[in-house]
Parts: sequence; C-alpha cells; structure tokens
Amino acid sequence: MSSIIDSLAKLAEKFSQKYPGEASGVATLDGSSKVVEDPGSAAYTKGGASGIASLDANQNVVESIAAGGSVGLKVKVVEIDDWDMTALASITVAHGLTLADIRSVVLMVRNDANDTHYSNTGATSSSGVLQLWVASISVANVGLTRLNSGIFDNTFFDSTSYNRGWIIIMYEAP
Repeated sequence: MSSIIDSLAKLAEKFSQKYPGEASGVATLDGSSKVVEDPGSAAYTKGGASGIASLDANQNVVESIAAGGSVGLKVKVVEIDDWDMTALASITVAHGLTLADIRSVVLMVRNDANDTHYSNTGATSSSGVLQLWVASISVANVGLTRLNSGIFDNTFFDSTSYNRGWIIIMYEAP
C-alpha cells in the first residue's frame, strides 16, 4: 500500500509542476501500482492500467484507488483530538465506518510544538522498539496505544485542547 501512496505523492508533485495553480486531477495506476505517465482523465487507459485515484486541491486522495480494477478504496481522515500521551497510554477514537469495509489504518501523531509528526509505521526507538501502534479496530472505534516509558511518554506530548493527530483509514466503498 505504501508504494501506491508514494506513487500518488510523486504524481501530485509532477501534476502541480505541470499545471501550476491547478492541483486537482486523476492518477492512473498500472497493474503494479506505478503511476502511468500523463494520465489525462478518468477515462484514460494505457497498457494494463487497473485503477484511478482522484486528488483534491491539496493533492490528497479523495476518491478511490481501484485494486485490480474491481474494488474501490476510499480514504477517511479522522482527527484524534485530545490525547495527553503522558497521562494515558491508550485511547479509542470513533471511526464512523462499517468494520467489514476497513482495509488499512495508519496513525499520525504530532508533538505539542507541532514541529514533528510521527507515524505508527516508523515510530521506533533507536534500538528498533515500536513506540506507537494501532492496537485494535472494533465496530465503532480505533484503539491507539503508545509504549510505557517510551518516546511519547513525556512532556512533549501532554497538551490538551489540541488535536494530537490523525487516523488515516482506507476502506472499501459499499
């Protein structure tokens, strides 16, 4: 899945350079999740293309990423809101989706100064110990957990009345 996101980011950068001031468009992916050059429009196909992804004005994926040309995935971003990570090692956040439709969840948190963001896929200590993870996904909530006495258990992550970050959920559109 990260190769798709990387490809989309590269396409968004290329699109914004090719069409300055127009940051919306459609990316066409080939069968190996690589961006096909100059996709043009949603109807564009080229050598085994199998999917599309629509981008909003901020170059974020807002429509679907089709896998194998049949399953459309959408992206939902949910704010974490308050999380004093020093006081609470775990929290739950409502996702508002049907559990059976959820395919992937990524967590992004930010420190109190909002000068560094951390993903659950890369938040490890210098010794490689995972510090932050999506602990569970239930019918109603996503459970988030940080390691006790880890890098998030300090005063750089204790502000409240502050959106701690985002949960990025990829789900199958009904």
